[in-house]
Amino acid sequence: MLIMLISLTLFCVVLTVPTFASFSSIKQIFDTPSFENAPEKTEIEAAIKEKNPLGFMVRNKDELNRAELAEVNDPTNLTLGRPVKVFIPNESVFQALMKNDPLTKLLKQCPYAWEFPVINKKSGEFVGSFRVEKIQGKWEFSELGGYLSSQTLSLISDSSRLADFMGKAGVYAIEDYAFFTVMPLHTTFLLVVKEGEEYLVPFIHGDWKEAYGLRSGEIYSRDKVVSTVGPVLQQFRENPNSLAGYPNKTDNKNIFKLPLIVLLIIICGAVIGFYVFRRKMGRI
Repeated sequence: MLIMLISLTLFCVVLTVPTFASFSSIKQIFDTPSFENAPEKTEIEAAIKEKNPLGFMVRNKDELNRAELAEVNDPTNLTLGRPVKVFIPNESVFQALMKNDPLTKLLKQCPYAWEFPVINKKSGEFVGSFRVEKIQGKWEFSELGGYLSSQTLSLISDSSRLADFMGKAGVYAIEDYAFFTVMPLHTTFLLVVKEGEEYLVPFIHGDWKEAYGLRSGEIYSRDKVVSTVGPVLQQFRENPNSLAGYPNKTDNKNIFKLPLIVLLIIICGAVIGFYVFRRKMGRI
């Protein structure tokens, strides 16, 4: 009986150790790159101290339209989560997305931003985020409030949760990864490389759960993503104004059915909003 018990224990250990090792390996990969080791860390921290983005978010919470900020009246009740490096795709990446070519190497050559999750100290809830990217040679705020949901921000900024997320999707080892945002698709993607093959997880901005036939937070092969969003990106290239809103779930041919006057209002509002934002940031 004792021998059987020992054998069963050893069998369980043999099963558990590889799983734990895989979890640790994936977590270690997701832990890099670290903002703590980024060459721009000092400059970005100085910009955060000077501009006080948390104060800006509290003062302008109604305009930012983040429900999680509704009860926050004091910026000292907010703190920053772990920053996430997000690549900004260039023309080469868009071409690769449409042609189903490898993305990883191209993405690593693109400009990037640091996305800082913002957390409510009292509740622990993720209430938004802000981005800092290099603009005309200087690290500046490019967006405040954030496009991603609280749940997504909580996931992508935690390497342990990301490793667990991948494990539940059946991915126990990866060689590389990258986050990148495709604004025409209103989506931030997580790209992972497994056994030389690329897979993507779309995180759709806002509270949308599905768009372009892809569900937010699910892992897909690159082939599947390209076959789904490739025509959408091609439409955007031919007519940049065609994606001036949020998508429906599956219609890739007539994605936005907005009257011309509504489209013009959206474009004018975006332009005015940008200049108001820049002016307000200048007064912080």
